[in-house]
Amino acid sequence: MRLFDFHKPGVTKVKDQLEKNLIKLQTLLDELEGTLLEEVSQLSRARINPVSLQVISDNKSRLLAAINFYDEERKHAEKNAQLYIPYKNNARLATRWEGITLVLRRASDLNQRSNQLLEIHMERVTTLRKLIVQTGNMPSLYGEDGDHSHHHVGNSYRISV
Repeated sequence: MRLFDFHKPGVTKVKDQLEKNLIKLQTLLDELEGTLLEEVSQLSRARINPVSLQVISDNKSRLLAAINFYDEERKHAEKNAQLYIPYKNNARLATRWEGITLVLRRASDLNQRSNQLLEIHMERVTTLRKLIVQTGNMPSLYGEDGDHSHHHVGNSYRISV
């Protein structure tokens, strides 16, 4: 005897809801992938536009919150229908899940690339800050009163030929 008869209206409704959740997850993940592509593009440039990067970051946060919501809904629907990933007994759901896992892999790769690019930019900023601090510690050409300093910077050599 089977616990669930998938031909019963209640179970079919839960299964349909599960499929709708998977479709919504796929749509959101596709949108996230596009956002990650744009982020990698922005971070690949020599100069970053902070406003554009903030818009991308906000969009990612919104998408991740929605993905989390629909993933929780998926888990709830799975529990009610007693169907679990990778949905071996349901070809339609299995195909949808396979599509989701492919997008997840691509999004993960893009996210790792984005992280690498961000680290490169952060290293450049750190190096630049060190140079600025070093430059600020060098003796100035002018004294506090605005007169020329008589301290010589560097070495001077008298060479006669």
